[in-house]
Amino acid sequence: MPFDFLFETGQSFNFGDKTTVQDRFHTLLKHRFQTEFANRPPLFPWEAEVREYPAEISMPAYAQPISRLWLENPLRFSISSKLPETVLQALLDRCQNMAQSTQKQGVKLVQIVEALFPDSLDALEPIANIVLTPAYRSGSALAEATLQEVENLAGGYDQATPEQQIALTMLASMEIMSALALTVSTAEPTISRDWVTPQGVVHVDVNYTGAVLIINATMPTGGSIQLVGADADSQSSRPEAGILTLAQTAPVIGGAYSLEVSLDDDDQRPLRFSLMVVEPSAN
Repeated sequence: MPFDFLFETGQSFNFGDKTTVQDRFHTLLKHRFQTEFANRPPLFPWEAEVREYPAEISMPAYAQPISRLWLENPLRFSISSKLPETVLQALLDRCQNMAQSTQKQGVKLVQIVEALFPDSLDALEPIANIVLTPAYRSGSALAEATLQEVENLAGGYDQATPEQQIALTMLASMEIMSALALTVSTAEPTISRDWVTPQGVVHVDVNYTGAVLIINATMPTGGSIQLVGADADSQSSRPEAGILTLAQTAPVIGGAYSLEVSLDDDDQRPLRFSLMVVEPSAN
């Protein structure tokens, strides 16, 4: 009798729609978890106690785009000035990354511009070969011809054919990499470079004595310079305009150094020169 009563009582209960019951269960479970987490927050595996993390994390300098500050100088170059600023900014960024590469010049050019022309990858190597040919023959003949073709177009670079755009960006890349390259030897122990910015001119002097590499940078504002290499990591800074100096004893012959220049009023990536000490040419 008692069992029959329980059975009949259970059958008489109205639990309602199954979906409604599930929703109510999920709501109660969610509320329970929220209460548990509020009273005892879960920890990551590497944490011993609850820690506060910033809502936003700034990008490291190497991951940030090159600053508009450094575009002022290549905008004065004969070829680079013909490019839209967005293209020029991408080229300057890539040229800095490739300047120290030991790969052949043609490979460098292809790798610098390939992201800009994803639909013309097959044309990059042949055009790079053509672009490099005048270096051994007629000097600036191709550059002048390409510039003239683009200047004759009503829309300039934007109206040029993909082949013309590729040639122009490769020529501009060579122009930029040349400006970023600082090479000294015992036969040619000094080299200077000016880089124009909206704040003024950054003037870099490099002198190699055969035993010591000395770098002087005249800054238009406060800033810093840093020399980085396999055997070097030194920095110099000042809060106002003036001269900064770094010295590297017994620099590695053939070793690639990076000379990074930063101005205090710019929090983006520094300008990075490629610095190399080489043996004097046998010729």
